[in-house]
Amino acid sequence: PPGIMFCVQAAVSVARIVADLAVPPGADLFTAGLYDALVLLAYQVLTVSLAFGLLLTVNSRLLLVLWRDMARRERTEKSLRESEQKFSVAFRTSPVALAITRADTGSFLDVNEAFMSMTGITRDQAGRESSHELARQTGLEGFERIVAAVRAEGTVSGEEVRFHRTDGTPM
Repeated sequence: PPGIMFCVQAAVSVARIVADLAVPPGADLFTAGLYDALVLLAYQVLTVSLAFGLLLTVNSRLLLVLWRDMARRERTEKSLRESEQKFSVAFRTSPVALAITRADTGSFLDVNEAFMSMTGITRDQAGRESSHELARQTGLEGFERIVAAVRAEGTVSGEEVRFHRTDGTPM
């Protein structure tokens, strides 16, 4: 629509120039005839139409970009939910004892069934105490070495440690 309005406005301007050249203006510049009033009205209507058309064009493009961004975000959120669900299933059902803790405080975020079975520590107990406190309570040997390795390299693998389950059984 803006392109059409611009072309119409250009055509009206050309027609006015031709008309002004063909018919000389009157001597009185302060009196306007029907012709001048119609041309002025046409300019105002076309200018408003052009501005409105440009506004609609810009808004439609912005809406299109917004819809695309929303669709992309929706796909990303769906993918994230699926990934979290897969991780949760793998974490909970893993036969290997796993615990997720905060590196700065040692507080447990989550433990799996194998961790609870191996250590005798319940999920509630893990939620109340830090890994540092539980390591001290269970006599975990080499805990500081493991913490240092995690802080230095971000991960620990293949380490064997000795500790006592909550019932006193050595592991």
